[in-house]
Amino acid sequence: MSIDSSMEELDIDNVAKDILTAANIDVGTLKSLSREDLRDLLPGPEHFLRRKYIWEMYNPVEQASNHSAFSSGTACMAGTSGSSCIKEGEKETGDITRTLSIPSPQYLIYTDSELENMKAYFFQLQRLGRAGDCELSKELTCRLVRNTVTNMLSAVRALHDEEKHYPSKEDLVAMAKRLVQYYPMLADKLDIQRPWIEVFKRLQKRLHNVRSPKKSQGCTPARGKRKLHMDTDDLDDSTIILSASDMSTPSTPEAHTQLVTLLEDGTPGASSTPVKDVGQDSRMAQSRHYKHLQEMCRKSRPNQDDVGQLLELEFQGRRQFIDSDTLKEVDRPAKILDAYSCFRNLDHVLEELRRIVDKDNRRYVIELKERWENCRTKLAFYGVYKKTMKPPLGLPADEQAIELMMSLPVMFPSGHPAPKKMSSPSEALIHVLQSTEAPEPYLRKRTLATPFVLVGPSDCFVCAGSIPIAKFERSRLSESCLFIMAYYYCFHMTYPKCISSVLSFLQTEVLGDAIHEKDQTVSFKRAKADWQALLA
Repeated sequence: MSIDSSMEELDIDNVAKDILTAANIDVGTLKSLSREDLRDLLPGPEHFLRRKYIWEMYNPVEQASNHSAFSSGTACMAGTSGSSCIKEGEKETGDITRTLSIPSPQYLIYTDSELENMKAYFFQLQRLGRAGDCELSKELTCRLVRNTVTNMLSAVRALHDEEKHYPSKEDLVAMAKRLVQYYPMLADKLDIQRPWIEVFKRLQKRLHNVRSPKKSQGCTPARGKRKLHMDTDDLDDSTIILSASDMSTPSTPEAHTQLVTLLEDGTPGASSTPVKDVGQDSRMAQSRHYKHLQEMCRKSRPNQDDVGQLLELEFQGRRQFIDSDTLKEVDRPAKILDAYSCFRNLDHVLEELRRIVDKDNRRYVIELKERWENCRTKLAFYGVYKKTMKPPLGLPADEQAIELMMSLPVMFPSGHPAPKKMSSPSEALIHVLQSTEAPEPYLRKRTLATPFVLVGPSDCFVCAGSIPIAKFERSRLSESCLFIMAYYYCFHMTYPKCISSVLSFLQTEVLGDAIHEKDQTVSFKRAKADWQALLA
């Protein structure tokens, strides 16, 4: 068949026939021409429709896939309600519906000419049974994920919803499913049940790397109280921070990453749930909280509510540092106070006791003081009954508190003598300075490093060994037993043998923290039985 006779069979105009005949192009050669070849044969805008007609005549697959397409760079609708109904014949031809009607917000699937060409090439190979040979390049995949997440963020922020600033996980799952339907070459060949899971992971990772735009401050710095805001860039649950700062903290207690439980006999918190080791992401967040806490404590008048909130957030990392075996018993109070100077505040120490014993009970401190007032009345009666105390009638409240604390080791004896240079076991709990006695020499010669109360003429101090920790008025002497127990828990210190029965009694009856029967000494069981017999 000649070229002229073959051209007569084509349904094209005479101008195109003459040009193809002059170039010796027959029907067989015409089928193999590319877009660039047609553009060379029929150059110029006046031949655009002729080129398009000839190309679509011999490329019906691409014509079908681009039948309802917008121009290059357009997008199709997808959203959170899942995939739309797709006919069985559509998957074979590649003519998948692009529009999906969903409730607000409506998201956009990104597409461009290169992605559409790859999609057409996939369906050509699919008809030949070679669909597995078609893979989307890394560049195109990154471009698709990046622009899809950008479109989703734009759609969410266009709603001006104060509660929703980012697409939800359900939105990402629905978008991943829709992308796999629209671009089948993205499907995960290893996971038949969830072929969209790899696309979902890429979308989620891209979303986590997106930073919220910040408004420029301008020439005038922000004034007023610094406000708390939510940092949603962390994977770990929402993290509350006070300001942006570097995460590196050389002196942070998070350097102690190994958790070793020191729950020995008579150690406070022996019945509490041990702290679980935290992950790497959580360590970074805990380290950041600790640095904010240090910066706040350096201020002359820090906001105590903010300090308490940061102590709440940094609790796991702090207990991991304190409970580890890197601190010796003697050095523990000094090093902990160097790391957390806020524990010189008695209110923060009582709150720390709450976090250790009953973290979820926000009224624990109030209930603790009520239990102690009730127990203190019974102890005074018990002391008079055992003839270790005089009737407190007519005595001031501070004198009654001092006499009660001095009598406690006699009411609940432990069977062990007082350490050297101590006149009686009660000196491990309280010491009253004489008129000729100075506090500094007494603290230097003290042998025990555990918390106790030092009573002066006008003020009182909670001390640990030779370190004065907190100062309080004599009117609060009735609460001094609670302060001592709180510091035992805060510093994670072992009870001295000479007053172990007293502190174990306070732990079980006042703090409400039970001790396992195997950890109870014989003297404590005997003293507790006498106490319960009196109450009965």
